[in-house]
Amino acid sequence: MINRLIKATYTKMSIFHVKMNFSDSFKSVGKVKLKKIFHVFELICRIWMARIKFKPEVIYYPPAGPDLIPILRDIPILLLTRPLFSKTVFHFRAAGISEYLSKAPFWLRSIARYAYGKPDVAIQLSRLNPCDGEYFSSKKIFIIPNGLEDEALPLLPIHRETRQLVRILFVGILRKDKGVMTLLRAARLLARERSDIKITFIGQFKSVAFEKEAKSYVALNHLGLVVEFVGEKVDKEKWEIFKNSDIFCFPSYFNSESFGNVLLEAMMFELPIVATLWRGIPDIVKEDIGILIPIKADLLLHDAIRGLIENPIRRVEMGRKARKRYLENYTLGKHLVIMEEVLSEV
Repeated sequence: MINRLIKATYTKMSIFHVKMNFSDSFKSVGKVKLKKIFHVFELICRIWMARIKFKPEVIYYPPAGPDLIPILRDIPILLLTRPLFSKTVFHFRAAGISEYLSKAPFWLRSIARYAYGKPDVAIQLSRLNPCDGEYFSSKKIFIIPNGLEDEALPLLPIHRETRQLVRILFVGILRKDKGVMTLLRAARLLARERSDIKITFIGQFKSVAFEKEAKSYVALNHLGLVVEFVGEKVDKEKWEIFKNSDIFCFPSYFNSESFGNVLLEAMMFELPIVATLWRGIPDIVKEDIGILIPIKADLLLHDAIRGLIENPIRRVEMGRKARKRYLENYTLGKHLVIMEEVLSEV
């Protein structure tokens, strides 16, 4: 989303980008490495240089989520750069830092409040996310949902009514709190009842240990013909899988979950959604386009997916309404117009 923001063309503002780039893969996110420590100080110097060279007045920064290592990374960066700028904008792309700090030791809460405290603007992706902006006493708080390019348009129309095999799709980093094991347990129940399903997982595994756990579960429960892990897919290859799927499943309870861009991707491809009552997800997935269940509810997830499998007319109609909702609310153009208005107002 930041890449989309900096590449856009504006009439009211200019953006000068200092790339943070701490992790080269999902598996290294949140891990302490010596080169990351050096990178913090390199990044501070680059921000100082950009301030001197381009003379921007506002610093725009995406704070850490609810995790200690990224918070400890943010603190020195913000303490040593915020005083250079007249205004600060925090965009809480990861949600939940306020929940983490409210339970943290006093010394960490105190330093963090000083580093993150009193920004001029806080941007949150959903009204249902933790009140991170309020926690840091932001002067103004805006709710701005993400928006994406319409990748489905070249592949429309999609005809799903006559398919014999029902394909269920999950997209995201593969980790337990994204609901991967919840979906696998639901898959075990579904596989006992029918043979006309296929569940595809797109994404990297968070760790070697979890990859072993998930694949062992598949093997022990004889799900090899039902479940497939296809790894990371991008561009045309990814969109073809979306086109050939029938139901999108996103049973996340990930602490940093704030929005879920993959939900917008599912909507643009006319997919009905089964997801969780978690963070900003219910802001996106309304009852006419999907089914929401509590987190970690294997049986309810099974029931929701089975209901859509057994009612192809319903799932096609929900999918069409999902695309309509995407076009009305979540295109990239709409998102960038709102972002420019808010940032230029600062």
